[in-house]
Amino acid sequence: MTEPSHAVFLSYASQDAEAALKIRDTLRAAGIEVFFDQSELRGGDAWDQKIRREIHDCALFLPIISQRTQERLEGYFRREWRLAIDRTHDIAEQKPFLLPVVIDDTRDADAFVPDGFRAVQWTRLPGGETPAAFVERVRRLLSPNLSSSSGPTVTPPRARYQDRPSRAMRTFSLAIVAFAAVVLGYLALNRFVLSRLSASATAALGDKSIAVLPFADLSEKHDQEYLADGLSDELLDALARIPGLRVINRASSFQFRDRNTDVRDVGSKLGAMHIVEGSVRRSGDAVRVTAQLIRAADGSEEWSRSFDSAFDNALQLQSRMALALARELEVSVAGTTLMAAAQTTNAQAHDLYLRGLHALDSFTADGEGEAADLFQRAIDLDPNFVSAYEMLGYAHTLLAADAFVPVESGSAQVHSDAQWLLSRDPHSLMGHWLLAYYHLLFTHDWPAAEREANAALAADRNGWKAPYLAGRIAMAEGQLERAERMLKTSLVSDPLDADSLCELSLVLRGAHRLEEAQQQVRRCLAITPTYPGASAQLALTLLEQGQGTEALATVAHEVDEGLRWAVSAEIEAALGHSGRAEDALRRAAQGVVHVRPTFIALAYASMGQSDAALRWLDRANKQHDPWLIYLKTSPEAERLAHDPRYVALLHTLGLPP
Repeated sequence: MTEPSHAVFLSYASQDAEAALKIRDTLRAAGIEVFFDQSELRGGDAWDQKIRREIHDCALFLPIISQRTQERLEGYFRREWRLAIDRTHDIAEQKPFLLPVVIDDTRDADAFVPDGFRAVQWTRLPGGETPAAFVERVRRLLSPNLSSSSGPTVTPPRARYQDRPSRAMRTFSLAIVAFAAVVLGYLALNRFVLSRLSASATAALGDKSIAVLPFADLSEKHDQEYLADGLSDELLDALARIPGLRVINRASSFQFRDRNTDVRDVGSKLGAMHIVEGSVRRSGDAVRVTAQLIRAADGSEEWSRSFDSAFDNALQLQSRMALALARELEVSVAGTTLMAAAQTTNAQAHDLYLRGLHALDSFTADGEGEAADLFQRAIDLDPNFVSAYEMLGYAHTLLAADAFVPVESGSAQVHSDAQWLLSRDPHSLMGHWLLAYYHLLFTHDWPAAEREANAALAADRNGWKAPYLAGRIAMAEGQLERAERMLKTSLVSDPLDADSLCELSLVLRGAHRLEEAQQQVRRCLAITPTYPGASAQLALTLLEQGQGTEALATVAHEVDEGLRWAVSAEIEAALGHSGRAEDALRRAAQGVVHVRPTFIALAYASMGQSDAALRWLDRANKQHDPWLIYLKTSPEAERLAHDPRYVALLHTLGLPP
């Protein structure tokens, strides 16, 4: 057990007791002392004094935030929260104390919590399910000198792509992040793992490298996060247009949202020599944006400036900021257009566009549908608003790939969106990007996919989106060396991108480089503990390494329910539990849980049941299951390699045997 002075104080509304118990039990099982008031009668001066003493003496204060705390505007837990904030006034900023936890979909921007809670990173533990990564993080906050462990192996059962039936589109959700605010929100970073990711990245990028962190919303009601994110994105996009300036992509820099991380540590992790921080404050129709340029090597401020504008002119701010930053960095902008031609001069359309980007952050059917509606409304106001068309195409791609709309009509819409963009600009990066994914996921026309990916590579300004896309296409075709090379290229500009790391892990597992595959998927989990498919991928890698028991424990925390059932069956069969394996697959086949048919086929293949595997692959092909693109990297499918029916299927998909 830890010393009493190292205790965690768990503060919760009584309606959240079940979730709080799960967190308490998991922490205590790891030897962490937790103060958890449940049995005592809440009331009386003696009890009140005990609570005050515990909050004063605890090492970490863990408030549980939920819809129930939203609904309870009065409650003793709110007094506990105020006491914890009062104590922070006597604690150095470098000492961790507050560790807010959200157990449902409550957004930090909407939460009724003390402002001090928003100054630190939040963690999401849906329903109170507590992964090993979180336990490890608590242990390290209590004992900062503790040596690093091998890394997290399990994740909480909720994806940022909640209730999606597909993983295929999840794994490329960040591929157009320089154009949009497709946020990885509320990320739990493991600094000990991430520091190894980019130890040499700073030297690789050179002195003219810069990262833009998400701007803070300092508006009185904290209701302008969409505007703050949007201005950060547009500044990043404007900077990426400047020749000679290396810009770290959003997927990596936005990992540091709401984190009190030393800017020197940020620069080291991102491989950036300069960091831009900022804030947005809106009052009525007036907007003030403050930006600071910081030298990452020593944390010194190089430049600071405030920009004031009427809200109707806010869309011009990013080009003004980019020009000022370029001058400070002594980078030439001669002949460079900082304002994207894809922008609009209609302030209302621009506002709808930013709100659409923010809606995509939910990665749910409702969020994607709302985003598509907002982008369409922006286009209705300005039919020449190309950026809105680009993001409308992206939203349509997500909706079709995840079966939130019929695949046939949805994929046709994606094709139409791509063609519209290319009719406007034959060199449109987003047009080629959408068309490449259309062929990758829906037509399996590999020459066309490669052609469009190469066109996207030629149009890509900052070297991340297109290499990642090319890597996925190469992986689907079984060109593992090229896939590895392209994915590693994407990580140069986005060293903390969970998507690229998880895809790289799939490639390495397909090449039977299991130790390297495990390392990359653990890094993915360190960045995004709720990354869909990552726990299943880690479990399968562990199984191949002979660690079946650990594999079974790991897959139990996979956030994609269907994938969890299918991979669990595969592991159970390998452990000799054939009855459990068959029961799991039977439940999946009967629709008890929604499982992509490719998942079931690969599970049967791993069990040596070729007939069943091929029946499910045939079904996957007829249903246009996007997961079919992973056949050439799945070791399970290798067991079917000599079956003529499997060879015929590959031929149908246009893939080499």
